[in-house]
Amino acid sequence: EAHRLHAKRGERRDPKRVLRELVGEVVDDAEFLGRVSLVTLRERGAESGLAALIDEAGAVTRLF
Repeated sequence: EAHRLHAKRGERRDPKRVLRELVGEVVDDAEFLGRVSLVTLRERGAESGLAALIDEAGAVTRLF
């Protein structure tokens, strides 16, 4: 439920703090994202706008 997080550093709903609790220390964002399918990200990111971003990025890349 990423849409419930906010960007206040160090607080309970800090997205980076929540990510560390869920997956531990990630060396590189690309390393982490490489482990998650776009289908999963799209499904779980519907309310946060991530699904729309993934769709838009796909549309842009098809132009090239």
